[in-house]
Amino acid sequence: MQPKVSSEKVIQLPGRVHKFGANSEGFVYALLMIQQDKERHYHLLGIAIAAGIQWQLAQEFNRRSELRIANSGEVWVSSGSTILNISPTGEIISTLEFELDDNQQIGSFVLMEDGFLVCVEGKMEPNSKVLRADASGAIQWETQIPAGKIAYEGIIQMTAEKNWKPEQMPDWNLVNWITLDDNEIFVSKGTALVSYVEMPRSGIGISYCLDVETGQTKWVTPPSSHESIACIGNGLYLIGQQGYGAFETKLWSRTGEVMDKWKSAGKCVVSPEGEIISIQMSNASRRMHYVSLQGNGMLEHGPLIDGYLMTYPAIDELGNTVFWRNRQLVVISNKQSISIFRKEKPPTQDFHSERILIVGQGTVVFSVNTELFILETSLGRLANSIWPCAFGNNERNPVLD
Repeated sequence: MQPKVSSEKVIQLPGRVHKFGANSEGFVYALLMIQQDKERHYHLLGIAIAAGIQWQLAQEFNRRSELRIANSGEVWVSSGSTILNISPTGEIISTLEFELDDNQQIGSFVLMEDGFLVCVEGKMEPNSKVLRADASGAIQWETQIPAGKIAYEGIIQMTAEKNWKPEQMPDWNLVNWITLDDNEIFVSKGTALVSYVEMPRSGIGISYCLDVETGQTKWVTPPSSHESIACIGNGLYLIGQQGYGAFETKLWSRTGEVMDKWKSAGKCVVSPEGEIISIQMSNASRRMHYVSLQGNGMLEHGPLIDGYLMTYPAIDELGNTVFWRNRQLVVISNKQSISIFRKEKPPTQDFHSERILIVGQGTVVFSVNTELFILETSLGRLANSIWPCAFGNNERNPVLD
C-alpha cells in the first residue's frame, strides 16, 4: 500500500530554518536565520508540533551555531566560544564558556555521556583544534588540526604563461579551515571522525579519525571534495566524494583501512535490515538514482530521482525513505516505488531545511523558505537503525555507541 498524507499543518516562521531537531516528546527546536534591514540574525525558537510556536529566545546566535538535543529533552546550542543549555520552556539553564583564541569559535560539538567533544575553527583564518571537555567544561585533551598547504589532483588551472594548457594546480595555502555544515562529528567504537573543509573557495576537505579517550590522531583521509559523511556503527565510516571529477563513496574502518568503495556519491541512510541506501548527488549529471550499496563495490539501482539540492533523507520502520528534492516531498517505498506527498510551484525563493524529521507515528516535519510543514502520514515511526535515524536525525547528536 502506498503511503498517504492524512492531514497537513503549516506554521509561518519569522525566518528560515538554519538548524533544527525534535525531542522524544515532539517538541521542535529551530535555529532561524532572520533577515532584518539587510542583516542576518540567528535566534532559537521552541515549537510544539500540536500547538505551534511557544517562544523565541532573545539570545542571539551566529551562522556557525550548532544544536544538539539531549536524552532529557532540552537542547544545547553553541555560539562563539560558549555552549548554552536551554529548557523546553525557553529558559537558559546553564552556559559553558571555553577559553579560545580571539580568532577561534566553536564550529561544532556533540554531547557525550560525560561531557562534550568540540570542533574549534578559525574565524578569519585557519586556527583549528578538537577538544574533549567534561560536563563542567574542564578540558581533558586538545588536538591541533593542521592547516598548512593542501592539494587535490582534480583541480586544474590554465595560465597564459603555459599557453592556457590545463595542468594540475600546485599545492596552495589554505585560506580558511572550517567544520562541515551538517553532522561533521561522529563518535563510534572509541573513535571520533571530524572533518574540516576550505569553504568558501576550493571546497576541498580532510577527515581526521581521533581516539576518543586520548585525542590521538589514528588516521587521516587524503584531501578530497566532500559530498556526504555518515557512520554505520562499530567505528565504520562512509565518506563520499563528489566534484572535480570525483564521484565515489568509501567505507573506512576504525583503523583506517578502506574496506569497500562504490562509484556513487550521495546522502546515505541505513535500513532497519542494515542495507546502505543512498540518494545520489552530482554536479556533473542530473541523472541520479536511489541506489543500494552492495558488497564488493556493487550497486543496485532503483528509481531515477529528478532534481539536485535536497534534505538529508530519513527511513521509517517500514522501510520507506522520505526526503524533499526538486520542490517535492518524495517517498520511496521498500518496494522501490515513488510517491509524491506534496509539490511546490517554483517560488521566488527556494530554501529548505537540511533534513527531514519523522516524529512519533509518521509525523513528517520539514521547512521550505519561511514555512514549517507538519504532515500526518501513514508512514511508520523513525527506523531503529544506525544512521542517520538513530541519534543523527531528530536529535542531531551522532554518538552511536
